Amino acid sequence: MVDEMERARDYYQHEFGVVPTFWAGLHRGPIVAGEIGTAKHEIVYLGDTMNVSARIEQSCRTLKRPCLASADLIRSVTLPVEVAAEDLGEVDLRGIGAPVALYALSRRG
Repeated sequence: MVDEMERARDYYQHEFGVVPTFWAGLHRGPIVAGEIGTAKHEIVYLGDTMNVSARIEQSCRTLKRPCLASADLIRSVTLPVEVAAEDLGEVDLRGIGAPVALYALSRRG
């Protein structure tokens, strides 16, 4: 995603006067997926995993990191060699009962 945004940098700057940025909060765990609505159906995802993910994403702003991941996620995947994970320790997330261990993800080199 970062690569695509960078490739389109000149286009966004020319067309809109700004280059978009984004934050990502990554977590893992069970979710509940469902469909709601009668006239207009929507797929919804619910559960603690979604709430923690949202709070991690909100922490990107305060921690000044574009991509954060929970230690639960980091322990369960093999990161590509070009991705570095910096241990940020445990962070209190608003509305989450216990601190969550977070990692900042970035591109190596």
